Formats: sequence, C-alpha cells, structure tokens
Amino acid sequence: IETHQAWLQFIGSLFLFYFGLLTFCSKRETHSEVIQKGHFSVFLKMFFFTLTNPLTLLSFIAIYSTIGIETFENDLFAISLLSTGIFLGSISWWALISSGSAYFLGKLQSSSFNLINKIAGILIITVSIYSFFSGLNLLL
Repeated sequence: IETHQAWLQFIGSLFLFYFGLLTFCSKRETHSEVIQKGHFSVFLKMFFFTLTNPLTLLSFIAIYSTIGIETFENDLFAISLLSTGIFLGSISWWALISSGSAYFLGKLQSSSFNLINKIAGILIITVSIYSFFSGLNLLL
C-alpha cells in the first residue's frame, strides 16, 4: 500500500473534490424527491464517498494492522468475524448519522440547510485540495 499511497491519495482527492462540488451546489431535497431517486441511489453515493475518503481507508488499514491481521491468515472464521464486526460498526455509525439527519431535516429551514451544504462543500473541497497536493508532493 505504501508504494501506491501517492496514487491512492491523488485519485481519492479527485473524488473528494467532485463530492465537495456536489455538496456545495446541492439544494435541499424533499422527502418525495429522495424516495423518487431511490434509497439505493443515495446509499451508493454515500458508499463511494466513504470509500474514497483517505481517512476512512487509513483507519481500516490501521485497525487491521494494529490487531495483526497477518496472524489470522489461516483462520477464515476469525477474519470473517473481525470484518463483520467492522461492517456492523460502520452500519451502526451510518444509521446514527442518518437518524440524526432525518430528525434535523424537518427542523431546518431551506436557507439554513443550503448554508450547511455550502460550508460542508467548502470543507470537503479544502481537504481534497490538501490531499491532492500532498499526493502530488509524494509523486515528485
């Protein structure tokens, strides 16, 4: 992974930049618009956002390396149990975030929601630019 770290960071930063632009330009969607798009579409968007986040990737690598995943190389059950635990933890985290978002969605005015999107988009774009130049620095 270290040999490809720069390229992963470089490509991940481009995806983050794209998602930052989408967030910055997005407007509040009504419940019927979300249902019309389909829950699977929303899930895929957040899934790829999570996968392209360099911090998420490094967190999973850190968890596996800290536990010593190489000691489990012949124990398929232990690896499956560890991966299932991480997966269930991620699902729980996203369920908590989604529930909180749904709760506050009804309480926010459209102008407040749009302001939050602008701020979040700027933060994501800023992180992606930093990540891009860090990756570029590693390449050079």
